[in-house]
Amino acid sequence: ESMSPLRISVGGLPVLASMTKGADPRFRLRWRAIVVSSACVGFKNPEGVRYRIGVIADLDTQSRGSAEHTWFSYLKKGYLVLSDSGDSVTVEWDKDESMLQSHLAEKGRGMELSELVVFNGKLYTVDDRTGVVYQIEGNKVVPWVSFKAEWLAVKDEHLYVGGLGKEWTTTTGEVVNENPEWVKVVGYKGDVGHENWVANYNALRAAAGIRPPG
Repeated sequence: ESMSPLRISVGGLPVLASMTKGADPRFRLRWRAIVVSSACVGFKNPEGVRYRIGVIADLDTQSRGSAEHTWFSYLKKGYLVLSDSGDSVTVEWDKDESMLQSHLAEKGRGMELSELVVFNGKLYTVDDRTGVVYQIEGNKVVPWVSFKAEWLAVKDEHLYVGGLGKEWTTTTGEVVNENPEWVKVVGYKGDVGHENWVANYNALRAAAGIRPPG
């Protein structure tokens, strides 16, 4: 199946990433809790429009496997079906789910996968513990680039990789540096650029009415 990005969030939380090509305006009109990118199309059938989706697990401290030096997560794929009327959404999961395993960890923790995106026709996830961005190939994860990352986004044919999005502070709130507010911009060949997003994060914080160090 061909893949290109579809981002969906419910209640402001990212939960689904899909692989389709075009736009369906019914999401904007009827489903305000669901946000979809403008470059997505589903596949029409008698039930409505079907979108290929996937979800990935962040098991946090429960991701350590029984085998030595092994950490794991789960990837589950399926279809989101939007009715012709736009009044109902159903999810149909594939029968099988994938267990993804890695031997990379930091201080005894790994495979805490917090994001799932399609970029350049490939599926990527990021371990927010180790900072490794993995390409998912079937049931395997292949390390691609590595940063201290928490989120991924695709824009203008580049993969944006971000971290905490706030200043690094002491336990009592004093600002140490602004390093976590830098963002990596990765091209499809793996080339990496670095952007200072302090002003962007401050603008987001101001728009949300949040004051430092929140």
